[in-house]
Amino acid sequence: MRMCAFGRKFILLVFVWFAGFNHLAYGQSDWVVRDTFEPTAPRLIYTAARSMGMLRGVQEFDIWQTLRYEGSGVYYEVTDSDPSNWPRVELDRYYVEIAYPDGGLRLDLTASEGERTVWAIADGYSWNEQNVALEGPPVGDSQTPVPELHDWRQKLLAVTPPAAIKLAHQYVDQVQVTELEHRTYELSLPDANTKIRLNRNRRPELVEMVVTHPVLGEATLTAEYSGYRDYEPIDPLLSDEIMSGFRFPSRIVQKLDGHTILDVEIDTCWCTNAYVIFPIPANVISASASR
Repeated sequence: MRMCAFGRKFILLVFVWFAGFNHLAYGQSDWVVRDTFEPTAPRLIYTAARSMGMLRGVQEFDIWQTLRYEGSGVYYEVTDSDPSNWPRVELDRYYVEIAYPDGGLRLDLTASEGERTVWAIADGYSWNEQNVALEGPPVGDSQTPVPELHDWRQKLLAVTPPAAIKLAHQYVDQVQVTELEHRTYELSLPDANTKIRLNRNRRPELVEMVVTHPVLGEATLTAEYSGYRDYEPIDPLLSDEIMSGFRFPSRIVQKLDGHTILDVEIDTCWCTNAYVIFPIPANVISASASR
């Protein structure tokens, strides 16, 4: 009888413990909104994340951590306040690497004339690579710290489609929704006066925010996105899946105060958390510490 009583108490304790932690085992992430189909801010942000493939697993957590994409097109060097003076540069290769948790962004541009430009930000640091070889890793023979460009470059990261939706989710309680025509919606955020316009598939087609540009000063940065595609798998021999479920645009147009600074077609995108690293040069760390 004593053993039975002890057994019953033990089972009861186990049941109470499991019930108390049941929300950890079966709860959903804070992205999930299933109690309404109304176009509220939480619902629109949730469906946007799902539409791009950001949410995975039973608990629907945001798993989109890194990204690499490549294409070609043109960009304009912002040299002064007159857009008619901005040199047009043809790009044979436009290559971007991103690590969202680290605030990491690397831009690797190869002009049609053969010049290669590489710069990066990560963990609050900003630097330029010097004398990068035309072929090979995006590392030069030296690096120049440019902390004054960090905020501008961080905004270029912030307007990418996954980052924009992550930012909206961060400010979900403050997001204002405006319904536009053809079942499209605009989300307004207090951070940098950000606006995100969602297309009918709930994917960002325009992201706009106020920035501090190193030449123009305060300006409005606009990123326009179109032609969302599932680019993967890159190598079908390494995967049995026909598609990855991650969606990324095939055309990107960036503008400053309405003037185009970038217009590229994306040919390839590694969306499924590609291998991306941002080793910070020792001299960049030292320069930041001495400021």
